[in-house]
Amino acid sequence: MTLAGLLGAFFAKGKPWLLYTPSSTHSGDGLITTAFVNSNHGACFLAICTLLGVGLSLKSDRSRVFRFGVVAATIVCGVGVVLTLSRGGIAALAAGLLALLLLGYRQKNGSWIPLFVAIGLLAACAAFIPAVFREVSNTNVDKSALWGVALDMARQNPLFGVGKGAFATTVGRYLDPSIGMTASYTHAENQYVHLMAEVGVVVGGLLIILSAVAFVRWLKKAKLDFTTMAAAASLVAVAVQSIADFGLEFAGLAVPAAMLAGAVAAAAGRQQASRTSRGMTLAALAALVVAAIVIPVSAGQDAFASALTIKPGTSGWRRRARQVIRKHPADYFAHLVLARHERDHRKALSALGRTLALAPLSAAAHAEAARRLHLLGHRSQAILEYGLALRYGRPRRRLLERGVDLSRTTRELQTLLPSRPESFVSAIARLLRTRRFKLADALGRVASRRWPAHLRVRITSITATSSDGDRPAAIAAAKKLVASNPAVEAFRLLVRLLRAAKSADESVWLRKASQRHPGDVRFASDLARILATQRKYDDAISILERVKPYLSRPAQMAQVYDSLSQIHRLAGRLHRARWESQQARHWRQRAGRTKP
Repeated sequence: MTLAGLLGAFFAKGKPWLLYTPSSTHSGDGLITTAFVNSNHGACFLAICTLLGVGLSLKSDRSRVFRFGVVAATIVCGVGVVLTLSRGGIAALAAGLLALLLLGYRQKNGSWIPLFVAIGLLAACAAFIPAVFREVSNTNVDKSALWGVALDMARQNPLFGVGKGAFATTVGRYLDPSIGMTASYTHAENQYVHLMAEVGVVVGGLLIILSAVAFVRWLKKAKLDFTTMAAAASLVAVAVQSIADFGLEFAGLAVPAAMLAGAVAAAAGRQQASRTSRGMTLAALAALVVAAIVIPVSAGQDAFASALTIKPGTSGWRRRARQVIRKHPADYFAHLVLARHERDHRKALSALGRTLALAPLSAAAHAEAARRLHLLGHRSQAILEYGLALRYGRPRRRLLERGVDLSRTTRELQTLLPSRPESFVSAIARLLRTRRFKLADALGRVASRRWPAHLRVRITSITATSSDGDRPAAIAAAKKLVASNPAVEAFRLLVRLLRAAKSADESVWLRKASQRHPGDVRFASDLARILATQRKYDDAISILERVKPYLSRPAQMAQVYDSLSQIHRLAGRLHRARWESQQARHWRQRAGRTKP
C-alpha cells in the first residue's frame, strides 16, 4: 500500500493502487494516497502494520531472512504513516510504540527495538519533517468542532441515542450555527462521542468502559509474547486514533481491530491456536486484501459526491440531482444543492422547505430562501429569512446589507438584526452610507436604549443624529458621553462635531482631551494648529513639546516635527523651522525603514 502510494505520488497522484480515481477525496490528503482514500484511515491501518511488524521482528524462532524482510516492511509502513501527514495517525503510532515498550519492560523480556524503530523512522522521514510540522500546526481544520454537537445529541437522547447509522441524517437539527452548515456531516470525528450520540450515553458509555476493562484484564492475565504485545499495542494505537477519527465505522479498520482483540483475548485464556485455525485466519486475511483492492474499483463513483459538482444547465443535471435525493432523502445538503441550482423560484423554495425541515438552523438555506422570496416580491418574508440567516450563521456583511436595504421601518430592522450591538452598529453604518439618515437616527436611538454603556453604539448613534441634521442634540449627547466615558474615541467625536459646527468650544475640549490623553498626537496637533491661528505660537510649541515623551513610533515623531516646523515658520523663526524640518525628514526615513 505504501509503495503504491509512493509510486502514485510521482506517476498517478490521487489514484489508489495506481488504478482508479475516487469520486471524492479527503481534505487532509497527505503526500501519498492509500487505498483507504481518507489519509487518516490509511495512517491508522499502516500504524497497525508497523506495530505488528515490530512484534514479528522480535521473534527469535524465525530465520534471519524472514526477520530482515519484516524489518524492511515495518520501516516502509512506518514511513507511510508519516507520509500521510495525518496528525492522528502519527500520534497513534507514537502511542503504540510507547505501549509496546512499556509492555516489554513489564514482562522483563522487553527490548529497546521499538525505541530504535521510532528513532529510525524519524531519521528516514527527516526530509518530510517540515511538512509534518506544517500539518500539525494547521489550525484551519478543527476536528473538535462537531464534538459538542454530538454530545448535545447524546444529552438529548441519553437512553437509545438517535439510532445506529442515523448520525448523518439527524445532525442537521443539532448543528451549532457557528460551525457553518455548508456541507454534509456524516461522523463526529470522535469514535467515542459518535458512539454515544448514536446508541445513547448508557449503552455507548457501557460499551466503552467494558471494552477498556476487558482489555486491561486480558493484559493482566496473559503471558505475552512479542506478537501478542504488538497486537495489544496496535489496539492502543487504534484507541488513540479514535479520539479524533471514526475509522472503526468502516470494515477496513474494524475487522483488523476485532482480530487483534481476539488474539489478545486468546493469549489471556492461554488458548493454543491449531494449524486449521491458523489456515482459516490466513485465508480470511487474504480475502480482506482482495476485497480492499477489488471493491473500491468496482464500486464506481459515489452519486452524491458527483452531484455536488453538477453545473445547472448541463444535460440531465436535475434528473441526476433528484436521483441523489432519492438515495439520500434525509440529507439536508442534497436538497440545498438542488435549490441553489433550480431556476424556478417556487420549486427552489419547495426544496428549501425540505432543507429547513431537516436542518432548521442552516444559515445557508435561510439566506437562499430570503433571496428567492425577494425575487418573488415577498419583501417582509425575505427580511425575516435574512434575519434568521444572520442569527444562525457567522456575521456576513453582504447578508446584513441586503437585509438593511430591504427594510423600511425600525420595526423591520429590529426583526432583521440579531440582538448584538455589533450588528446594530453595522446596520446604522450601512444606512448612513446609503443616506437614509432618519432611519439611521431612529435605529441609533433604539440601540442606545438597549446598550447604554456600549461605546461604539453610542458613537454611531450620535453620528446618525448629527447626520440627520440635529447637530445641537448630537453635541449635547457627545458631551454626556465624554463625561461618562472619557475615551479617545468619545473625545474625537465631540471635537469633530464642534469643528463641523464651527464652535469656539473646540479649543476648550481639545485642551481637555490633551490633558486626559497626553500621548495622543492628533489632539496635540489640532490644538497647536488652533493656537497658531490665534498667534499663540509659544503655547502651540509647548503643547507639541509635551507630547514628544509619549511617542514611540517614528511616523508620529515625524508628524510632530512637521507641525513644529510650520509653527516656527509662521512665527518667523526660519532657522529653527529648517532644523525641525530636517528632524521630520530623519524620522520619516526611520519610519520607511521600519515598515513591515
